[in-house]
Amino acid sequence: MRLRIYVAGPLSQGDRKHNVQQAAWAGLQLIELGYAPLVPHLSDFIDGNDSLGHSTWLDVDLPWVTVSQALLRLPGPSKGADMEEECAKEHGVPVFYSIEDLNE
Repeated sequence: MRLRIYVAGPLSQGDRKHNVQQAAWAGLQLIELGYAPLVPHLSDFIDGNDSLGHSTWLDVDLPWVTVSQALLRLPGPSKGADMEEECAKEHGVPVFYSIEDLNE
C-alpha cells in the first residue's frame, strides 16, 4: 500500500496559480515515486474565491494531516502550511522539506 503524504505549502499568499501548480507538480512526482499524496491546493477548484474561509479549510485539512504518514512542506510563506506543519509535528508525523529527502 502506498504511503500517505500530505502536501503543505502556500496557496493564497503570492501567486495563487503558481502555488497550485507547484503543489500539483509535487503531487504528480510523489505519485510517480509510488506515494499516495493529498494535495489540498486542489481545493482551489472547489472554492477558488475562498468563500468558505481559511478557518473552514483548516478544519477540513488538519484531520488529514493527522492520518498522513509524512508531510511534505513546500517552500514559501504560509500561515496555513505553518499550522499544518505544526499539527504534523504534534501528532508525530514526520515533516520533510524536499521530495529528495522524503524519498531517501
